[in-house]
Amino acid sequence: MPNKNVKLHLLNLNYSSWSLRARIAVEHFNIPCEIITYYKEDPQSYAAYKALSPTGLLPLLEINSESRSVVIGESLAILETFAESTPSLWPTDALDRAHARFVAAEMHAGFPALRQAMSMDWGRRIAPGKITWSPEVQSEIQRIFDVWRTCRDRTVSGAGAGSDDGFLYGSFSIADAMYVPVVLRFQTYGVEPRDAVIADYMQTVLNSPAMRKLAALAEEERKSHVFPWPEYNLYSDV
Repeated sequence: MPNKNVKLHLLNLNYSSWSLRARIAVEHFNIPCEIITYYKEDPQSYAAYKALSPTGLLPLLEINSESRSVVIGESLAILETFAESTPSLWPTDALDRAHARFVAAEMHAGFPALRQAMSMDWGRRIAPGKITWSPEVQSEIQRIFDVWRTCRDRTVSGAGAGSDDGFLYGSFSIADAMYVPVVLRFQTYGVEPRDAVIADYMQTVLNSPAMRKLAALAEEERKSHVFPWPEYNLYSDV
């Protein structure tokens, strides 16, 4: 049952990578909270979340008690707050946990060229090779592949601790939540995995029950809420 005292305010699943990072953790770990979704293309919805958020941005976690309340922005801060009551959001092993925090923080703060070049759009598909990426974007793609490969090699080799379900540190964690939208961006823009290990990781993410559930919700959302990114005009033939 949703916890009415905990409200997670999100933007459209299809277009907001930051909202998706919080939402996928909620689904994976069955975190009790009320989900409230807003849409940029709807003027009333847009005005409502702009008035609610102290930064004017989403996602936003709202926690209310009888005597106090707090609102928390930033996806990584929201995920850390969830981890207070759901410790398994981070790997159980101390070294794995430290490394997971590193790669999660790198995703949160880095990769500006990739973010600019690959607008989030769950339902869009562009064939591999249709777009020539700048050297900056290509470098960031390779860095992300390096991160995924390092984490998976560590887990498979036994350097990590715990079971291996195919995620970065074996079990799904905040680190995976931070990179889920990147997996979707690579799927959207036809970025092919560098090797079989990376391909397997991407498929693990895409085929997880939580992602399948959200994919179905995103498809339903697209029937009534479509945001026309400007760059669509460039790729109208693909």
